[in-house]
Amino acid sequence: MASLHDLHRTLFPTARPIGAAELSADRAEREVGWVRVLKPRVPAFEALETGDLAIIPGAALAVVAPGAAQIEELAVALARARVPAVLLVDGDAGSEALRALGEAVTAAGLTALHLGRADPVALERSVIGFLVNRRAELDRRAADLEAQLARSALLGQGLDMQAATIGSFLGRAVVIEGRRGDPIAVHAPGDVPSAAAAVARYLARPSGAGALRVTIPAPAGEPGAGGRLVFLGDEAPNELERIAADRIVALLALELARAAAVRQARDDTRRGEPLPADGPPWVVMLASQGVADGPDDIAAREETRGELQLLLSPRRLVLRGSSESLELRLVAAAPADDPAGLATAERLAAFLERTVAVSRP
Repeated sequence: MASLHDLHRTLFPTARPIGAAELSADRAEREVGWVRVLKPRVPAFEALETGDLAIIPGAALAVVAPGAAQIEELAVALARARVPAVLLVDGDAGSEALRALGEAVTAAGLTALHLGRADPVALERSVIGFLVNRRAELDRRAADLEAQLARSALLGQGLDMQAATIGSFLGRAVVIEGRRGDPIAVHAPGDVPSAAAAVARYLARPSGAGALRVTIPAPAGEPGAGGRLVFLGDEAPNELERIAADRIVALLALELARAAAVRQARDDTRRGEPLPADGPPWVVMLASQGVADGPDDIAAREETRGELQLLLSPRRLVLRGSSESLELRLVAAAPADDPAGLATAERLAAFLERTVAVSRP
């Protein structure tokens, strides 16, 4: 036996209650003893008993109950069996029939959940697995998510896609944070009504938001954490989310390291860039990068270098060196109205809040 709440949050978290924003506490705690799937034949159910979760695929419903009378009869049968819930699953056909059945069963006092496209057979297998061997099914689900993330990583789809995969799979808003706690990838599933509000609360106060924070390990030999995986929302994390988080952080660590390597490669490429196209004349400008005692300081330098590249057009300003250099070294094209480059140097000094030295043209 398992509660409807546990099945809902673990196996079909994106299913939404019909007629209510969330499941009420008494409905969520109803016990589920088995699962039955509507078949496109007569009899439509092999059996239907109290405690059975009824899965209704749209395509099968269109065959079994093509009209209003048959839909009403099916709703009465489900109510008579006192099923804990009816799970309506979208398919290639039967969308109108699903809507009508949802209205009929809720009018009869039953709990109805609407789920987007899914494989009814796989759903049935997952529910049976959860009821028979809960831990094994949780491990299987976590492994499924891990495999999806591995495929995404092999395709080079990036951290945004990784966050979207995790959020959609678990039905929860998620954030992947970098080493300094800055949000690198944020995803709010569109079919989870509370997700957008959870993201808004996080962005307003990142350090205080989150139902669960899991440390992403840093690359070997580097101190501290490589980042964090944050599950957002008011509801406490369930068992699947904890198991899955422990399994996937290693993949996220690899993806964070890959993203850092790509940024470094781009930085190395920029070092070989030609002089700014708006010159000659050109001037060289130097400014201190500050002391770098650890990875956080290097990351802050990278951020500053990125902002400098947004300050002036690449035709006017090119960065040299890297975030590990002792100084910021820039080559700037000196325009006709500022042949010595002093106006550009003053602008950079104001931005950096430090002294900038300028060469002769």
